[in-house]
Amino acid sequence: MQGERSLEGKVTVITGATKGIGRALALVFGSAGSPVVLLGRTRSLLDAVVREVERAGGTAVGVAGDIAREADVRALIGTATERFGGLDVLVNNAGQIIRTSLTETSVEAWEDLMAVNVRGVFLCTKAAVEVMRKRGGGKVINISSTAGNRGFPNRTAYCASKFAVTGFSASLAQELARDNITVSAISPGIVDTEMGRGSQGATDTSRWLRAEDIAELALFLATRPSNVLIPDVTILARDADYFRQ
Repeated sequence: MQGERSLEGKVTVITGATKGIGRALALVFGSAGSPVVLLGRTRSLLDAVVREVERAGGTAVGVAGDIAREADVRALIGTATERFGGLDVLVNNAGQIIRTSLTETSVEAWEDLMAVNVRGVFLCTKAAVEVMRKRGGGKVINISSTAGNRGFPNRTAYCASKFAVTGFSASLAQELARDNITVSAISPGIVDTEMGRGSQGATDTSRWLRAEDIAELALFLATRPSNVLIPDVTILARDADYFRQ
């Protein structure tokens, strides 16, 4: 693929790549010419996405691991450098949600969610930045949420984690500017994914965002010149029931 949407010669790491937005990211970035290194917990699901990318003419490698484990993250970034010589784009997409009131949220559930949604972003970005600096620059794209910009009832833990991602992104964008590394946060509204449907309990998703909408926006951010800074983008479906989140 040529032109401004091309990522030929650029290596992309995508977390949470087995379903929903992560799967769409893998297909869109792979179709743009980027070798994609995919992280997920389940080997069979990873292999299925790898095959999809390859059938579409792209190059993909799946790494099974836990985003909250530093050793697994090191293995992920190491795979990118060993197989493809480096890393140019990191998309921190892995995430989970719990929909309970504060008093109904167990300490274990809180810590598990923070491990994935916050610790994982920290670990992956920290490891990736070390490689990007040697490469002379790069792109970090964090998938946050509108729940990282405003509060929603019975989403205390989830909102706290996404506010953390949004704040992390805003601060890091300034910290890494001199390294030619741009950092962006995408804050979607309700997306028609397995996680989105499960959290909403809805049957009519016709007016929701699609996973491909988020993937296409991430590709746009990844292909901007390094002097173009887009620190935070909120994307909503027109007429969607935004406040039901």
